[in-house]
Amino acid sequence: MKKGLFSLFVIFNLLFGYELIVKNEKDVKVLNDLGVKCEKITNGFVCAKSPDKMQLKRLQYYLKNNLSIVSEIVGVQEKLSDASKPVMSVKPVKSAADIKTPKKVAKNSKTLIKTGYCIQVVSARKSQGLLEIFDKTKNLPLSRIEKIGPYYVLRIGEEKNENALQSVLQKAKKINKNAYIRKCDLIPQRIIKSNFKPKAKKKQEIKIPQGEVFNKIFSPEEKNKLMEKAFKEGRIYLARNLSNQLKSTNGYKKDAFLITVNILMQKKEYKRVCNMLTQLSDFYKGKNLSEIKEKSCFYYNYQKGVEYMNINPEIALDFLKKAQKFKSDDNLLFATAIAYMNQYDYKKAKEILQKLYKNDSDNTAIKLAYAKTLFNLGDFKTLERIKDNNLAFFNHLELYLKAKKLYNEGKYKEAEKIAVKLFNYYPNNINVLLLNGNIFYKLGKYDLAYIYYKRVVKKEPQNIPALKGLRDVALANKDITSAVKISDILKNLKYKDKKFNEIMKEYYLFQADKLAQEGKFKDALSDVKEAEKYADSEKDIYLAYGKIYFKMGEYKKALDYYRMLYSRNAPLEIREKLIRIYIRLGKINKAKEIAQNSPNEIKAIYYMEMAKYLMNQKKYPEANKYISTALEYNPINSMQAHEIKAWICYYLGDYECAKRYFEKSDLKLPEVRIGYAFVLAKLGNKNKAYLIAQGIKNESKNILLQKARLMIELGREKEAKEIFNSID
Repeated sequence: MKKGLFSLFVIFNLLFGYELIVKNEKDVKVLNDLGVKCEKITNGFVCAKSPDKMQLKRLQYYLKNNLSIVSEIVGVQEKLSDASKPVMSVKPVKSAADIKTPKKVAKNSKTLIKTGYCIQVVSARKSQGLLEIFDKTKNLPLSRIEKIGPYYVLRIGEEKNENALQSVLQKAKKINKNAYIRKCDLIPQRIIKSNFKPKAKKKQEIKIPQGEVFNKIFSPEEKNKLMEKAFKEGRIYLARNLSNQLKSTNGYKKDAFLITVNILMQKKEYKRVCNMLTQLSDFYKGKNLSEIKEKSCFYYNYQKGVEYMNINPEIALDFLKKAQKFKSDDNLLFATAIAYMNQYDYKKAKEILQKLYKNDSDNTAIKLAYAKTLFNLGDFKTLERIKDNNLAFFNHLELYLKAKKLYNEGKYKEAEKIAVKLFNYYPNNINVLLLNGNIFYKLGKYDLAYIYYKRVVKKEPQNIPALKGLRDVALANKDITSAVKISDILKNLKYKDKKFNEIMKEYYLFQADKLAQEGKFKDALSDVKEAEKYADSEKDIYLAYGKIYFKMGEYKKALDYYRMLYSRNAPLEIREKLIRIYIRLGKINKAKEIAQNSPNEIKAIYYMEMAKYLMNQKKYPEANKYISTALEYNPINSMQAHEIKAWICYYLGDYECAKRYFEKSDLKLPEVRIGYAFVLAKLGNKNKAYLIAQGIKNESKNILLQKARLMIELGREKEAKEIFNSID
């Protein structure tokens, strides 16, 4: 099998505008094997040209994602005639010699009105968007939409020199800033919509040579012979006219039909021929028509398959499978393998490419596709066996293995530098995405890790390593709900998740804490009971029960659970809760004992709780001593201590002291704001106190009672009465 047999596209040297440059000679070798001819220049190789930058962008994307070839697009300023031509052709070719550059329109063409310069506003594959822009150009001279190959082009004006178009260009740039002046031909046959009536010369009728003039009525037999003779001699127009006349003549229908479909085949109207022969298969039988049907249906479905290759691989596969019903060759198999790769079904792609590689291991296109498939499947043993240092892909493979080695050694920052580079080359490679996700997870960059894992799951919804990564990211972000959902997916995939019980335990404890915050204590206790089923130790369960009973004010029950968790090395949270419970139960010595063997922040909590305890007993001087000591032990995080100090000062009648400490407290809290208002009222600033009170709305019953008392203090008995009534 010759190199280039698997060409999925032919790159033409287009007329002007932009060039696609490939710098790596190894990559150029791959393109040469695909039948693409690249031109050597000072800074690389020009492999394609086009006036439409988006054409080259699509080609650049294809090269990068399907062949791992890196290229760049640069602008050029050549002055050649004619408009943009297609970047891709779906017809398979065997070598670069088979590629023929399309002929330019000759200046003396019979259909040419005039040649000169025009303004090209925009070009696109679909006309819909251009019609909207065309409405904006109706008032500009010679505005028209032309159909050139597969493109619709919106152009304005037609002048002999560029300078004459400069004023119109400024107006065109207001519609599209990328509009530019170019050399072009005004050919009426191309125009599908315009603000003028193009006049084209009528086609000259083909003269029938002497001896074939219709100066007498030919018999069907004579017409049939003349039709076949004209077709063989390449006089297609005459052959077609005669075939149309014979289609309704019994005895010659089949011959006329055969000539018709052969003419259509020459014009590459494969779809039309395929449909005709499929619909009329029972009527027109015969070996010749059967062969034409097979050929036309094959090429139509094959070309459509290649056309949809990057747009929609699923549709591409449907067409390629239909083509296989008529004929199967290596070219079709290779296209099918690429379609599977674009669908991320690398197992099926491998089955095909393995056989193709076995038959032609020297074909670089096959080798590259096969290598990429093996890379995605993680088959590094086979990759090592088919290694080819002439292909840039295998250099990237070495980088991947190096990054993975660094990751396994715990050198995450070094691994990150290589992995991110690889992602720029292979943005859709599963192994590269997973490696990046794992590295960023280990670096604690959970948002980035999430993006990489999510990309994998989008391509392969059942990819277990990526799902595990998303689950771990969710746990790290305390997103227990998401972790549970992912864990359920892993369970349905028959994956034995070691973290399943831990996740379920965390989920029920999370729900219990949330319910307790809302005051739904019964439901909260029920969820802790559910968490017990998944817990491998009682520590978290006891802690959860202790928290809930503490919030409920059932200190004795809370004490039972916290006491079981207490030891000399108990966490600070346990010590803090025990101190608060013991003081509330009046067991001061027990609380003091724990405080003495604890760090300063726990000692501060002991003295603060004692201050509150003594303040509630109206022992304000003693409470003042304890709160002062608490502030000495923990002066940094002391908003609550400042609030207690402020209230103690208030009850001692030292309003300046109270004002100072309220201002150090959290004035966002309603209980602090109401206390601050009381102090201001005592200091004679009743207007400010009233404004603060007015800002406290829809609060708890206790706060509303305090607010009513403040209104009495401010001499606003009517408003106080309204508040009391609202409470009742």
